[in-house]
Amino acid sequence: FFARVPMAGAEIALFEEEINEAKSELEHGILNLQGAKGTERVEALKDLDAMLKKLKKKLGGYKFQIKGLKDPTQKTTHDRKAREHEEDIAGYEKQLRELKNDTTGGKVTFSEMNMRDEADAPGATSQTMLHAALQTQDQSLASLARTAQMAAEADDMGQRTNVALKMQTEKLREIDKELNTLEAELKRAKRDVQWFMRNAMTDKCLLILLSLIVIAVVALVCTKIWGKPQEEGRVDVRSLLNVTSP
Repeated sequence: FFARVPMAGAEIALFEEEINEAKSELEHGILNLQGAKGTERVEALKDLDAMLKKLKKKLGGYKFQIKGLKDPTQKTTHDRKAREHEEDIAGYEKQLRELKNDTTGGKVTFSEMNMRDEADAPGATSQTMLHAALQTQDQSLASLARTAQMAAEADDMGQRTNVALKMQTEKLREIDKELNTLEAELKRAKRDVQWFMRNAMTDKCLLILLSLIVIAVVALVCTKIWGKPQEEGRVDVRSLLNVTSP
């Protein structure tokens, strides 16, 4: 009777949240790495590699949960999101490769990295760099839009979960009320049974007393019946002597 919350959707939402957190953490680590040098830089690169592997594992779990969806619309939506995550991960891998090859350790933003890739290409012009900057801006806006959409979906799922929990709470209250009513009825039935047993014991005592009275009456009647013939059979010897004397 409880309202059921779609567990597959909840798992997918959890994976999306973890992936977004991992991506934010990875981006923050890449930005901090750009000013590091020496041993600190090497250790930071190792940490970023581990974070990237962890992000890929989360994405694998996310894609596995998508396969369990039965709604084609939701499946298509999440497949598109998974491809977008894969593209972001590919971008992170490229940035990490550039940072590993960069011996200067200077600060470079994400947009500058993309623009540097375009500028390093043969025949690059200011038009190409402008195009790269616009493309980076579009990607940032698209990422913000995806984040807003995921936040809206998470909020909607939270509202549906809240409604389901309220329904379950109401059901539990009704069950508790029914249990209390049943407990009261059981107590009343117990009192009725005890009263019946007491009455039964009283009736049993009366029945035994009545039986004893009946037995006494029967014994008295039998005594009267058997005692009368004996009295009639007796002969008055004194009267016989008076009759036979001259």
